[in-house]
Amino acid sequence: MAEKLGADEVVNVSEEDAVKRVEEFSKGDGLDAVITAIGSREAIEMGLKLLGRGGTLNIFASTHPQTEIHIDPNIIHYREIIITGSFSSTRKDLKTAINLLDSRLVKVTELITHRLPLEKIVDGFNIHMERKGFKVIITP
Repeated sequence: MAEKLGADEVVNVSEEDAVKRVEEFSKGDGLDAVITAIGSREAIEMGLKLLGRGGTLNIFASTHPQTEIHIDPNIIHYREIIITGSFSSTRKDLKTAINLLDSRLVKVTELITHRLPLEKIVDGFNIHMERKGFKVIITP
């Protein structure tokens, strides 16, 4: 999906070593920013490893159940890493998002993998829980 939406580089962490792959295409510089949109300790810890000097890690998903992450403080210190979190959005953010969608600068229709009638809402939840789709739209 990332390739379809125009990503310059794509790393499939189930098939390849993400740290090694990022080192290759960044020529050893690492990434400027990582957004972890999956609430898992492994994703957050890997995100830190992918960052280059002065990089920012944004944690954009909560973890369930609540968990702890393990961070070597030297990574933050020597590489001057910034760790931040995002939870919600402001009205200004929403307006910016609507303008981006309206201008078609951001592709989103490709993210919708299933459209189901209300009677099949349970199927929609199963598709989501089994990770068989990206976005499932339920219509009345």
